[in-house]
Amino acid sequence: MNAALRAVVLMGLMAGASHAAEPSAVRGVIVTPAVKCLAARSPADKDLPRPKVVSSYPAQGATVRPGRIVIRLTFDVPMACEGTFLDAPPLPSPLPADGRVVKLTPDRRTFRIEGRVAKTRRYALWLNRATERDFKGLSGQPLEPFRLEFVTSDEAEAKTVAEALADDPG
Repeated sequence: MNAALRAVVLMGLMAGASHAAEPSAVRGVIVTPAVKCLAARSPADKDLPRPKVVSSYPAQGATVRPGRIVIRLTFDVPMACEGTFLDAPPLPSPLPADGRVVKLTPDRRTFRIEGRVAKTRRYALWLNRATERDFKGLSGQPLEPFRLEFVTSDEAEAKTVAEALADDPG
């Protein structure tokens, strides 16, 4: 019997209860701590190659369903957290203008960003297109410039984050 359950049983006994049964099933949640952001090495290690995007969701030029979307960018090396996602006019960005929340995987090689996209439209965004807030690998080397462009279908919208995540085969 764990300590918390023992405390409940003891409180029940102290309150005059004659019997306290152990639960027949325990349901819980898995708690994963947020990945701590690390700064890029400064000065950069020039002996290491520049990071590259090795896969994404949506894939370059893909057609995806509208609604909620979770953009995934996977890199060939661990990345520092800082950087700016840039618009790619005249195409709209799939990411919200206010408060872009980026989730980083524990290996620091994948970013996930939630957005929203409309039916039958073309979207694009840039990473590292001549800004002072470039994405960098932990080595300090800047990411090679990367433009992601995709279109949306006229299918039913993804309404939840779970649906949006299930659309990504990666």
